[in-house]
Amino acid sequence: MGASINEPVFYESLSARENLEIDLTYLALADREHRDAKPTGISHLLEKVGLAADSTTPVGRYSMGMRQRLVLARCMGHHPDLYLLDEPLNGLDPVAIEQLRDSLRSLAAQGSAILFSSHILSEVLRTADRVMVVADGRVSLQASVPELLNQGQEVAERTLVKAMEG
Repeated sequence: MGASINEPVFYESLSARENLEIDLTYLALADREHRDAKPTGISHLLEKVGLAADSTTPVGRYSMGMRQRLVLARCMGHHPDLYLLDEPLNGLDPVAIEQLRDSLRSLAAQGSAILFSSHILSEVLRTADRVMVVADGRVSLQASVPELLNQGQEVAERTLVKAMEG
């Protein structure tokens, strides 16, 4: 499983490359299954999330959007079957949102399951195949995105908001 929390923690004085080297080395030491996920693919990971050009910049100088992309690279490092992403679109500009959407779709096409939370309903409807709304600790809506979009984007978003209200 690859998971991200809303406010990820990094070694601020280290670069993205160095942070990923530490993360993947630790994972390889902690779990025999992932011993082949050593830092050899870091350049590829950074390229996939659009951080190759900034890979030597200290993470403390990264924008929120760059941090979100680094979190995704961290999650992708050991090729998990399941991704749990908390608000992965936070702080991203429209170009970065498009890149993240493409990355998530690519991961799903490769067989990974992706569960993400977001308050950006239009992006949920653009990115997800299925949605589930949890309100007051219970599931108030489960639906396929095409099913929701049958009556248009605006109606789909209102349906999601109504489900959130309980």
